[in-house]
Amino acid sequence: MNIINFLKRQKLLIFLIFALLILLFLKYFLQRSSPLKTKKESPILEKGEDSSKYPLDQGLPHESVCPNCKPSITPPEEKKETEGALKEVTQDEFLHDPVGEAMQQALEDKPWLLNFPVLEKNYSIDYLGEEIGFRILMKIDISSSLSREEQIGKIKIEAPEKIKSFGVDLSKEEIYYTFTP
Repeated sequence: MNIINFLKRQKLLIFLIFALLILLFLKYFLQRSSPLKTKKESPILEKGEDSSKYPLDQGLPHESVCPNCKPSITPPEEKKETEGALKEVTQDEFLHDPVGEAMQQALEDKPWLLNFPVLEKNYSIDYLGEEIGFRILMKIDISSSLSREEQIGKIKIEAPEKIKSFGVDLSKEEIYYTFTP
């Protein structure tokens, strides 16, 4: 009972202690959540030294951030070696492009190649090479008023006509029909 009587008499003192604890908590909380923290100077820099001469944004020399990293700047000795290697390659060797030559030859044989793939609402057409031919990927619309068989018949008429419109001789090419999953 003595403690309860003491607390009743010291209401003001308890209130002040409680208010002080709230203020300390708020000060601590606001300092932690502050987005603007002051940037401390790096202990590596000499007093008054300009940090803009260092390559990293933090103003630190490269060695202090990553002492075992190799610098990204090519030393002058290596630069000379690579320049000499480029000069040794002949112009014919440099301009030789077997992939480009193969594509150029394919376009001479089949100038319609650049028209594929064709993407339509109910189907797509891909040319998969001489061994395979054309693949027509049919997309059946379940909300269509046409039945599945009618949609397939319509695609089998439209797609070859589309291929012929690009100048393809269908007697020399195979056509495969498949469905989307």
